[in-house]
Amino acid sequence: MSGLLVVDRVTKRFGGITALDGVSFRLQAGETVGLIGPNGAGKSTLIGVVSGFIPPTVGRVHFGGVDITGWPPHRVANLGLRRTFQAANVFHGLNLEENVLIGAAGLSWSAQLRGEARRILESLRLEPKAYPAALTAGQLRLLAVARALVARPRLVMLDEPAAGLSGAELELLGKLLERFRLDGTTVLLIEHNVSLVFAHCNRVLVLDLGRLIVDGPPAQVAMDRRVVEAYLGTG
Repeated sequence: MSGLLVVDRVTKRFGGITALDGVSFRLQAGETVGLIGPNGAGKSTLIGVVSGFIPPTVGRVHFGGVDITGWPPHRVANLGLRRTFQAANVFHGLNLEENVLIGAAGLSWSAQLRGEARRILESLRLEPKAYPAALTAGQLRLLAVARALVARPRLVMLDEPAAGLSGAELELLGKLLERFRLDGTTVLLIEHNVSLVFAHCNRVLVLDLGRLIVDGPPAQVAMDRRVVEAYLGTG
């Protein structure tokens, strides 16, 4: 299997519970791929394995041609693979620009990098010199996305970035995703908001009970009987 990211037969067991069961897929450079599935399907476990926070029980993960299986998260991040978390982690003593720059760990806070942080924040209608205490829950989600993108990673994995966003905030997120897609950033978008996924992803992966049941273009996935039964519903 070739690709920027290659997940090869990854299984993860927690005691007697199998959270991932032989999951294999690849992401090519420049793709925007959605990852959907019901609660408990294994989505967060999967990105935890890829990003180094959770060791797989079986299987391998390759990124940029390098076997990163079992690497600690900081080594994975240094290769250009970044992620967000469902909980927005902020540094309340730092302003928004500084909070975003934290995402560029290992890089100097150059004038160019500071300018990129400000441009991303302003595109999300966030004031760079404001402080996190002034933000809504949705704006904190957007701040986390900005932090993950500022260092121009080769691959960014966004874990439910649309949760709790207003309609206007959701539109801003969609525009930011399009901007980075056009710039060639590879994105794995983990979301329950299937409208966002289908609008911005060229491929969709569907997990159910730890297994990858579908991998295809949005139109095909939306009509797949297995996806409808497992996740989208029949109503």
